[in-house]
Amino acid sequence: MAAALHIYNLILKVFLHPTINMSILFTKYMSLLEKRPLITKCTTSAVLVALGDTICQTIEKSKYTTKNKS
Repeated sequence: MAAALHIYNLILKVFLHPTINMSILFTKYMSLLEKRPLITKCTTSAVLVALGDTICQTIEKSKYTTKNKS
């Protein structure tokens, strides 16, 4: 669970502070991947699935809203 929170915090830092170098994030991610591979991979998958689902729902909602306005 701590690895998941650590990855989440790293992602927040990148989005909230765009001046952070992406290589730092990649290095920390790779470090976590070596230390806790299963947790890191599960967390990465969960974040990507949640992000993809959010994007799809947003697109579908906008399509539905646009059709109902016509």
